Amino acid sequence: MTLLLFILFIVGILLTILAYLMKERTWFWLPLFVFGSLLVALPLLVLIYFLTLFSIN
Repeated sequence: MTLLLFILFIVGILLTILAYLMKERTWFWLPLFVFGSLLVALPLLVLIYFLTLFSIN
């Protein structure tokens, strides 16, 4: 699970960088940027959720 979240995080960063690099050439960068940002945010939110879940109990 942790490895999958880490892979999603890395893929999200790479998609965001790719979207930034192709921003001037086509319109496709916007959905790619949004998808990449979600892939960056999702593992961080899951990590924060589990860290706070264990600290509450």
